[in-house]
Amino acid sequence: MTPIRPRRSLCRSDPVRRVRDRVHSSHGSVGRRWAQSGPAPGGSAGVEAVLKPTSQRALHAATEVVEDLGLSFQDATVLRNQSNLLVHFRPTPVVARVATGTVPVRQGSAWLARELAISRHLSAAGAPVVPPSGLLPPGPHSRDGFDMTLWEYLSELDEPVDPRGAGRALRACHEALDDFEGDLPVLGALEEAARIVSRLSQEGTLSSDDCQMLRRASESSIRRIEESGLPMRPVHGDANLSNALSTPAGPVWTDWEDAFEGPREWDLACLV
Repeated sequence: MTPIRPRRSLCRSDPVRRVRDRVHSSHGSVGRRWAQSGPAPGGSAGVEAVLKPTSQRALHAATEVVEDLGLSFQDATVLRNQSNLLVHFRPTPVVARVATGTVPVRQGSAWLARELAISRHLSAAGAPVVPPSGLLPPGPHSRDGFDMTLWEYLSELDEPVDPRGAGRALRACHEALDDFEGDLPVLGALEEAARIVSRLSQEGTLSSDDCQMLRRASESSIRRIEESGLPMRPVHGDANLSNALSTPAGPVWTDWEDAFEGPREWDLACLV
């Protein structure tokens, strides 16, 4: 479908108005799964009402990035708004993924570049993943304090992800990652968890006893993994079914931002 050029009667100097007039909440199969709970019908007004200010600014930033890259689109559809804001610029095949909830933990865009590198590698190997955008430079891009990447839009079936199919797809990804040459953190999830505990301790959010208990649990997990002798290989890091899509071609894995080097059993534990 040929993209419809945005209405140029809207002043480019007013990004809030420009985005609000073209933003919708998805009501299709993806929307039923990913859209904010209880979006008001009627498009823009409802979405602006349910998006928090941070998410509104993230939406505006993503819109300005794709427009500056020359993308013509009819409207912006919010697919998901959790730790990342996902926006589909219809009717083009471009989806922006804007980091919002992860900002307090992950500074900079190096982890986004790593996710893109992994996804490019997997896509080139024919593994079942959501590929980076082939229409626009996938990034990472930065705008107004937000880091983001651009991805290809895939149609999703209105049915749950098949667990067996997802397991087979995950195995295909594991095999394709065997020759991935990029740098990955070793046991990155546990390393990041330790940083989060330290931050919460400094903020006074967690008591000293709770922090010590969590640190002991993390140290015990690392020690047990190291003593197991299991080989360290690239893994997804967060391979639960919410990070797999049910598509006409079968289950497809996405959200490789948590990838690290660890035992493949980590992904299996997440999956089950």
